[in-house]
Amino acid sequence: MRLLLDEHLSPHIAEGLRARGHDVVALVERLELRSAGDEGVLVAATGEGRALVTADTDFVTLARRASAAGDHHSGIVLVSRGLLLARRPIGPMIAGLDDLLRRLPGEHALADRVVWLESP
Repeated sequence: MRLLLDEHLSPHIAEGLRARGHDVVALVERLELRSAGDEGVLVAATGEGRALVTADTDFVTLARRASAAGDHHSGIVLVSRGLLLARRPIGPMIAGLDDLLRRLPGEHALADRVVWLESP
């Protein structure tokens, strides 16, 4: 499974996951996506076969609309704001996402699904 980290997530998380062998990019590393808006980000992630990792629950609404229209997405991983606001969130985020990627190794493991990131 491949991931795209939303703009509010540190690119250091992507770097840490890449060091563990995962195909992960952060939105802030992709200049062409910085002004895409939520819908554009979800479309881009889907086009690349990447599940989107975000704390923005607006993406759940977009996913429901896509489903109602018969469209698909590559998955959404919701991160709690509490984890984002933790004193040192990067290590736990890397560990949690690494665990998720190892438990769901299939390329389309999260297709059309929304899941919460569990703390390791």
